[in-house]
Amino acid sequence: GTTPNKDIKLGTWVEYAVTDGQEKKSYKMKIAFVGREGGGKFSWLEITLAGLGRTVYLKLYMEGNPGAAGQVKRLIMQIGSMQPMEMPLIKMNDVLPVLMQKPILSPKVVGNVDLRTPAGLFPGTMHVRAVNADGQLMNFYHHKQAMMWSLVKLQDGRFEMELIGQGLGAVSRIRQTPVPFHMPK
Repeated sequence: GTTPNKDIKLGTWVEYAVTDGQEKKSYKMKIAFVGREGGGKFSWLEITLAGLGRTVYLKLYMEGNPGAAGQVKRLIMQIGSMQPMEMPLIKMNDVLPVLMQKPILSPKVVGNVDLRTPAGLFPGTMHVRAVNADGQLMNFYHHKQAMMWSLVKLQDGRFEMELIGQGLGAVSRIRQTPVPFHMPK
């Protein structure tokens, strides 16, 4: 595929500025690799969404490495400092449409560009153009120095994402035991 799958180190984090053209919203999304279980068969990814009112933390228990498109087995959500909740997986698309991408069809490398983002300079970034299952044109920008999925930038008609920071040493912010899902009062 067009997503180089390198071994992502535990504690790796990336942060993107996201613009949702449909909802007319902008926010920051931090994705951190915060745990590994079952001898590496499962991973915990934690996503922090900031800039939409209260900070939202989402913790995903997934099959395989963070770089692999493994199935999500558990979803835990915490809003601000409230008690974390175990969410039904059916809610995944409502909670995180930006990550629930449709299958990509006929990706083509269209060239290389030098990109500068708040995360730094990415010379010779690979520009990949594709179409998703809805026929929406997508542009991806990959560079090996981007620490997760090599993704520096993405545009898919609804969302635009740009890498604004990355590093190591991430730990989970969700510390309490999650309670079963209920509608907050």
